Amino acid sequence: EESLLAVEELNLPAEGGQELIFQLPPLETGILRAELDAPDSLALDNQAWLALRPAAYLNTLLVAEQDALSGYFIRRALALDSRVSLSSMTPADYGAGGASSAEEGEFDLILFIGWSPAELPPGTLVFFNIVPDIDGLSSSGTIKNPPILATLKDHPLMRFLNPGNVRIGEALSLELPDWALSLISTSGGPLLADLSRGGQKIVVAGFDLADTNWPLHLSFPLFLQNLVAWAPGTRFSEETSIATGSPLKIPPMPEVAVATVTKPDGSTTTVEVDPLRTVFFGGTEKAGPYRIDEGPTSILHAVNLLNKQESSIAPAESLDFGGTQIEAVEGPIRFNRELWPWFLVAGLAVLLIEWWVYSLRAELG
Repeated sequence: EESLLAVEELNLPAEGGQELIFQLPPLETGILRAELDAPDSLALDNQAWLALRPAAYLNTLLVAEQDALSGYFIRRALALDSRVSLSSMTPADYGAGGASSAEEGEFDLILFIGWSPAELPPGTLVFFNIVPDIDGLSSSGTIKNPPILATLKDHPLMRFLNPGNVRIGEALSLELPDWALSLISTSGGPLLADLSRGGQKIVVAGFDLADTNWPLHLSFPLFLQNLVAWAPGTRFSEETSIATGSPLKIPPMPEVAVATVTKPDGSTTTVEVDPLRTVFFGGTEKAGPYRIDEGPTSILHAVNLLNKQESSIAPAESLDFGGTQIEAVEGPIRFNRELWPWFLVAGLAVLLIEWWVYSLRAELG
């Protein structure tokens, strides 16, 4: 349902611009549309849209002992990410009542260091150096100095990562269920695994960060950035306006195979969703609001004519082709005409006349 929020009168010169500041009431989610009611030769750029979304903060909880070196590394790395709102809690505090806030879904991402609750809370969960109570997941002991031999590079958590030179002192020998994915593995089994299932994303690392040199490598903060981007709570951090022709991002979502894109004219298109990586929808030729329905989530996008040159329909004084400026010229246009078709027609006419004369002489003779 549309409602009028503000009206302003302005004098806008040709090929000019003007900034306006509107005093609007508090707005939460939806589409904000601005429109010029003055008719002109290109009505398409008289409207612009903006997608309104909640603040793109990822509420994150770190559950670790206060003196845990692993927790220190994680806090240092996450403090650099403006998308993260980080809270900390010890396992004792979690068990003494802190679990209620986690069970109510207050946190989008929870990281457990060396400890796991009896019942897993909702949200994206990451476990370091502990085996949580997940069906089919177990540990058969430990592995000393396991070398990193393989990585699942196509997984979103492993983008731009090259942890081959990371040294690990000791790791749990993990045994995964059939549906799990091994992200980093050694000769004795997986070291880092994705156990997402039933719409919940879960990651298990079978080692203590304090017993590795991973926090000293660039791949560690990159891994945490990938983790933040992978968590569903950051899906609302996309751009609020993009140019026509630019692709819309459809992030992966567990247990969702198809997303529906509703275009400005009301038509819909289905897009197959990849459970591991972001899918792009490129059919944004029309300006206006787009809605992506993916499982229980619905995201609004605004697509606008953001190119000033595309909106200008006046004859240009010059054009730039590959760095070469071509100036506009007034007056008659000179161009070279190809004359060879006329010579070809004349040659064929001469041949036809000669053939006619030859045939006539043959009949008379």
